[in-house]
Amino acid sequence: MTLLIALYICVAVFALGMTRAERKRSGNTSVVLAGASLAACVAWPVTVLVMIVAIQRQRPARTAPQGSAQPA
Repeated sequence: MTLLIALYICVAVFALGMTRAERKRSGNTSVVLAGASLAACVAWPVTVLVMIVAIQRQRPARTAPQGSAQPA
């Protein structure tokens, strides 16, 4: 789990840096858009993390094979 958290932090920091660079290039100075973009950078990796954890916890259903004969 520590590895996933470290990976999440790396992705979030990268996204924050790219967003900051894009805002600087475009000259956008809106505080509202800055807050929204920073929140999105932090929030979207959570979705990926939740999906990874859900997939790892998924267990296939155990069913008996169809047409299997029981020993007599």
